[in-house]
Amino acid sequence: MTRTSTIGTVIAALAITCVSSAATTCSIHPEKNTTDTQFAKLAKVSQTDAEKRALARVKAPAKVLGSELQVIDGCLVWTLVVKESGKSAIRTLNVDAGTGKVLSDKHATGK
Repeated sequence: MTRTSTIGTVIAALAITCVSSAATTCSIHPEKNTTDTQFAKLAKVSQTDAEKRALARVKAPAKVLGSELQVIDGCLVWTLVVKESGKSAIRTLNVDAGTGKVLSDKHATGK
């Protein structure tokens, strides 16, 4: 499996469990028929800014392995996979695409 597909799989698998009540706490609730292009227009927080927020939350030397703008539980979020330097575990963070607030931060054991 390639690195890109591995990261995509990790994002998809972890994103499903990351936001439990985001629909009530997030700022952007896109309609079900919204396209990826429309998601990008709705987002007020850029990918770069979302990555900066995630890395600031980690508070340790870390690298973003992947990020994706997606809807989880009706909420438009940036899902970011972050690996801290010197650790095998990864973290998946969801950042509100409207406010930049970190909505969730989950740890997973890297394999």
